[in-house]
Amino acid sequence: MGAGVDVLIVDDSNEFRKRLAMTLSKIGGVCVSEAKDANSSYDRLNDLHPDMVIIDIRLPDRSGIEILEHVKMILPETKVLMLTNYPYQEYISKCILAGADYYLIKYRDMEKVVEIVRDYQCRSARE
Repeated sequence: MGAGVDVLIVDDSNEFRKRLAMTLSKIGGVCVSEAKDANSSYDRLNDLHPDMVIIDIRLPDRSGIEILEHVKMILPETKVLMLTNYPYQEYISKCILAGADYYLIKYRDMEKVVEIVRDYQCRSARE
């Protein structure tokens, strides 16, 4: 088994969040926490200091890009994966400039999320 990885999922869709959390929790050593909006994500970030944060762009109280910027400011080593339904170049560019490590589309890249978490886990175990 690889190193332990703490992942925070920030998405306003309860169904999607739960499904992704269940999928990632099946990876040995991965501990998943959830937040439904920006405000709750800030509390979770301060409490957990996760290794990886998965963020949707559109949230009810703030943009996921604002959360991305906050994560990179307070936890610069934390990997950020933007996972959204919006494949628009404008969003992609803003996220990359703000420090996103990955930008994936929900309806086509879900398998890649698991691969990225596993890869991170393997690299962490070697360090």
